[in-house]
Amino acid sequence: AEAPAAKPAAAAAAVSQPAPRASPAVQQPKEAKWTRPAVPEIKVEPQVTQWAEQSLELARSLKAKGSLRQACEAWRQILVVAPGRTECFEGLAEVSMDCGRYQEALDYWCQAMAVRGPSVGVLTALGKASHALRDYPAALMLYNRAMELALAKDKSDPCTGLQVLIAKTLYLNGSQDAAIQLYTNVLQKDESNDAALLEYAKAYVDRQRPSEALRILLRVLVHTPNDKTARELISQITMADQGLSTLYGELGDAASSGPALAFMATLIKDYGAVEESVAIYYKALEASPHMTTYALNLVHTLEVCNRYQEALDLSVKFCLEQKDMRIGGHYSNAEVAALLEGVSDASELRYRFATRADAHPGLEQTCVWQPNLGAVVRTRSHTSPLPGANKSTALPSPAASAPAASEQKLPPYSADELDLLALHFTVVKILYVVGALGLIPGIIAKIEPARRGWDMHLTTIRNEHAYYCCVAQLFASIPHPLPELNKVIYMAGDSHALSSAWQLINRKGHHTVLVPKLVTGLKCWHLRPESVFFPKNNFYNVMASIPEGAEVVFLFGEIDCREGILRAVEKGRYKDVEEGISATIGYYLTGLASLKRSKNLQIFVQPVAPVLNETREVVKVFNRILKEMVTADAASFTFLDFFPKLLTPDQTSLHPDFEMDGTHMSPKYVRLIEESLNALP
Repeated sequence: AEAPAAKPAAAAAAVSQPAPRASPAVQQPKEAKWTRPAVPEIKVEPQVTQWAEQSLELARSLKAKGSLRQACEAWRQILVVAPGRTECFEGLAEVSMDCGRYQEALDYWCQAMAVRGPSVGVLTALGKASHALRDYPAALMLYNRAMELALAKDKSDPCTGLQVLIAKTLYLNGSQDAAIQLYTNVLQKDESNDAALLEYAKAYVDRQRPSEALRILLRVLVHTPNDKTARELISQITMADQGLSTLYGELGDAASSGPALAFMATLIKDYGAVEESVAIYYKALEASPHMTTYALNLVHTLEVCNRYQEALDLSVKFCLEQKDMRIGGHYSNAEVAALLEGVSDASELRYRFATRADAHPGLEQTCVWQPNLGAVVRTRSHTSPLPGANKSTALPSPAASAPAASEQKLPPYSADELDLLALHFTVVKILYVVGALGLIPGIIAKIEPARRGWDMHLTTIRNEHAYYCCVAQLFASIPHPLPELNKVIYMAGDSHALSSAWQLINRKGHHTVLVPKLVTGLKCWHLRPESVFFPKNNFYNVMASIPEGAEVVFLFGEIDCREGILRAVEKGRYKDVEEGISATIGYYLTGLASLKRSKNLQIFVQPVAPVLNETREVVKVFNRILKEMVTADAASFTFLDFFPKLLTPDQTSLHPDFEMDGTHMSPKYVRLIEESLNALP
């Protein structure tokens, strides 16, 4: 393909042939050409060579393990004493490219080429970096030079990869017809070339031809079912006007297949098409009404949409239609459905307040958590000793590794039984979030004998089990009878929002109830503008349910500290933990500022809970920077500065008063919320 005429950029000029050296007596040309400098031969001592080889092997090992930050440090150290090691430049360039530092990647590739000279691989990498920097003329020149070298080595080489890269650049540089012709040429020779198919599909999307685009993307999924670009494009098409109809039309007979529909629903959910995912899951369940996993996934997707009553209605309907399904020899779906019969609105006050004349009788029951046993359901007037504790239900830290296989106590249930148990766990979680407290004890009484004594945290339903156990442990701490109050503060957070749920505080002489606004699995990182991951949808759907002008305490960030920030630093995205934390909090506060503007909320920001031993030091740094950034925008937010009180006097461990399950804090910590709010002017 012919590249448009353009002045070569610095990176592109690097491939020019070296110009002859001019003698001192000859006048230099007006436009000097770049020449690849001659690399002087450096005499290296044998021990230095040996050290460099050992260090390169270490860097390779670190790269293979994903410890890219440490690998980069090793490569830089090697270059100090062995500047001609191109493997170091190439490794640094690849990490920079993956982290979006394209100019830095370009510089490293140029240094690699200055040492080694032009090669197909280096020229292609330079082209990709130039493309990412939107220097399309340079990218085209570099790709064409790479193709020339490839053909010089092997005239029969079709260079399909380079042709696709050239076409991508031509397309973005305005030569769309030429690009499409190149894709066509590639596909005529190799009709299963996924890279060309993806770009062809993008062209169809740009031309408002979604059916043709979907047809191609579904072909790509057959070859590479986990291709992120294909999945995101399918999700975008499905979210467009008439997108579902287009999808069903392209699926053909598969549009009535439960497994095919469930696969598509899961696929598009991860890329933000949650409402469309709900619609497809309904069709999947209609096609295969006995599939518990479809019902469970549909319930979870309805949670993302903040459609809790619909999720409960669906759960009851499934339990009624599949009434004979059982959890081992313990209980059946029919028994669960009977406990929820007639519950058309779980948020009705009769399920929450025992002082009402029509109060649900379940409010006279409570759940008491017995360590190493589980939840014990009893009437509130019952004072006899609790059963003996002989079965472990301890929940280890999420950061802890699994025990040895010989020590694991896996439940004797099939995959379908586990999914059914997860559905029942989720019903308990939903009832707790919406405040239907009177409906919870009866279901826990059914579930507990089937759950006790098994290492559920080692199964596919560990997340549902963790939420269930959290609710069961928190239940007895809810004040009883809970008074009907007009004053509320909303607690918006991940699972840590459950600890304060339905607790009472005295807000400057007025009793105030803390109402949970749960956003499952949200990281602050998910709030960045380019994110499409479904927890972001969940966040904004939940926020939409908060009244305008309300008081809201936000308590996100623990998941970022546990897994997101450290992983990003190791991948080389940030130079250190502090930079990663600052960027993450920036996304968090930008999202909150937008909410403040749109809903006039009074926003309080709570410190991240320092429960996990493994991440406490990161949490300390996170909370220090969070306090600094929140305080710097005092007009928008107020920081609840009680983090030191969550720790022991030496600031090394979680204070014993606030210990609960090793993951969440005890509800006792709400007294610190009360103190902080009352200390404000």
